[in-house]
Amino acid sequence: EYVSKNKHTSLNDLAKELNISTRQLARIFNNKYGCSFTQKITGLRMEKALRYLKKGENIADVAQKTGYSSTKGFYSAFTSIYGVTPGEYKKNNSNKKHLS
Repeated sequence: EYVSKNKHTSLNDLAKELNISTRQLARIFNNKYGCSFTQKITGLRMEKALRYLKKGENIADVAQKTGYSSTKGFYSAFTSIYGVTPGEYKKNNSNKKHLS
């Protein structure tokens, strides 16, 4: 919940909020999710991005809403995970109906 409300959170920020060490929090994430904090956050961001793109939202807005400080960084992360650009994904998966 904390992570979803704070787009720009870091492992250190969350550890401070929980009053535990960053090392301890990193271990908790690895044990619970089988991945690093960064991988988990990126996964959550990308799940949100997919929902926004399916709704036909603007890519720059999606980048901002999912916590990316630049559209370029968002494009890079999205493409490395899904193998297509956000624009390609949006084009092929948008829920908007197109009139002919």
